[in-house]
Amino acid sequence: MYKRIILALTFCLALVGLMPTQTTHAQGASFALRPVYNAASKQVGYFNISAKPGETVTLAADVINEANTTKTIKVSINDAYTTYAGQVAYDPAGPRDNSAKYRLTELTQKPQTVKLNAGEQRRVTFTIPVPKNGFQGELAGSFYAIDTQSYQKSTQGKMTVGNKYAMYSAIILRTSQQYVTPELKMRKLDMGMQAGSAAILATLQNIKPQMFGKMNISAKVYKDDGKKAILSREVSNYSMAPNSHFAFGVYSSHAFTAGKYTIDLTAKSGVKTWHFRKSITVTQAKADKVNRAASLKVPNRFPWWILIVIGLLLLIIILLLILLLKRRKKEDK
Repeated sequence: MYKRIILALTFCLALVGLMPTQTTHAQGASFALRPVYNAASKQVGYFNISAKPGETVTLAADVINEANTTKTIKVSINDAYTTYAGQVAYDPAGPRDNSAKYRLTELTQKPQTVKLNAGEQRRVTFTIPVPKNGFQGELAGSFYAIDTQSYQKSTQGKMTVGNKYAMYSAIILRTSQQYVTPELKMRKLDMGMQAGSAAILATLQNIKPQMFGKMNISAKVYKDDGKKAILSREVSNYSMAPNSHFAFGVYSSHAFTAGKYTIDLTAKSGVKTWHFRKSITVTQAKADKVNRAASLKVPNRFPWWILIVIGLLLLIIILLLILLLKRRKKEDK
């Protein structure tokens, strides 16, 4: 029991600095999102909700048009996810994870579109029916607003699409204060592109409904059962959203070739350590596709000495043919 308590406390400390803070205004935007918080949420600056099983939670925020023209704002409840850079994000672009039993997006209504006149303010509300039996851990997401207009800029006489401004306030919903220990899995291993670079991609998945942070990852990649690593990468202070996954890339500046690739990866957060070792076999067609995408020059597939040997053999054959032809001419005379 004491071990469980120490483990839970360690992970709670790992969350310090990870919890999202209130965002009400984006630089350059001409609208604002003002969350309507209860007392508990005001203290932390995000929707911090402890609900009873079966009750209905209401979340509200004021959307304010600060421009002198009409604006159309799309407001939604989103699920939190983990980016490939190891950060918890709250926009609608995140991938769905198959380990989640419940999602905020499935419990609440669809997005709402609000048309605001110049200077107008309107309150938008969403209701979340909490499952009757409650749930373990936490559901994480955001109250999210985005200006549907695409701001345009003139560049050398041409019109180009600029930024779309968005704001959010994070949501953490619980029905119990009992801590759930995160559990990491390696879902798959692949070769592909990430951040404009060719990489071996290890998909890490947090299968538990618990956010955690301060995770350090160390990975090495081996080729064809070699003893020396051909690629390596180390990172620190990564975070993961509840029931989420992301692809951890081990980048390469050299072209890939066909063969077997093995990753040896260790992740640590608090007193918890996860170790994975997984292999994939890559075809030359797959390696070529990634190399082209990353603009990596494919190495010569034949060692230089083989080409020299082939050249010498061809030269010998040609000389033998010449000698043979001369001998036949002499015999004919």
